[in-house]
Amino acid sequence: MGKLGELGRLVCRGEVPFILRRVRNRMYAVWHMELLEAARTEPLGVRVPEGMTIRDAGAEDVPAIARIWPESFMPSGLRHADAASVITKHMNEAMGCYVLEDSGRVVSVLFIKDAYAWNREPAIEIAKCATDDACRGQGLIGYLIRHAVSAAGEGCRVFAQVMKGNHASVRSFAKAGFRSAGVLESRYLLGLTRYRIVP
Repeated sequence: MGKLGELGRLVCRGEVPFILRRVRNRMYAVWHMELLEAARTEPLGVRVPEGMTIRDAGAEDVPAIARIWPESFMPSGLRHADAASVITKHMNEAMGCYVLEDSGRVVSVLFIKDAYAWNREPAIEIAKCATDDACRGQGLIGYLIRHAVSAAGEGCRVFAQVMKGNHASVRSFAKAGFRSAGVLESRYLLGLTRYRIVP
């Protein structure tokens, strides 16, 4: 069934308010994210536990990253079986991607992207990070966060956006030396996005 048939089925079921919300969201939307910034108080360089290594990720790591990729990172309408294509897209769009290995097995991943679109000065953003469910609670993502900050070098600001209310992520970033930088407001209108940092 094509898109027109699906639309007709929704109208017949009385889903007009749902359709109008979808149309409005595609034309105009506003969202707010907690903005965190690396405080740069820690010395550069990251020491990881014995048996673990941090390295740049490549295309050959996609299957290993897909194994730990959270369902919540999948775009609407895609199943977890499609994770490899989503990860490949992230890799192509990212400025960098790091993995943490434990005895040669990928247990954590972190993506970096350019934050110039909303910051207007040299800055990067920690865009996505995930840890193997079996390894959660060990602070592994903190090693990757500190590595990303260290790799950015002096003079480059490092940010992270966190969904409001995601206290676990805020704690992880705080342990890695991040502090609150306000709220990033994004306004989307007909394909254009405008950003504003609210202290």
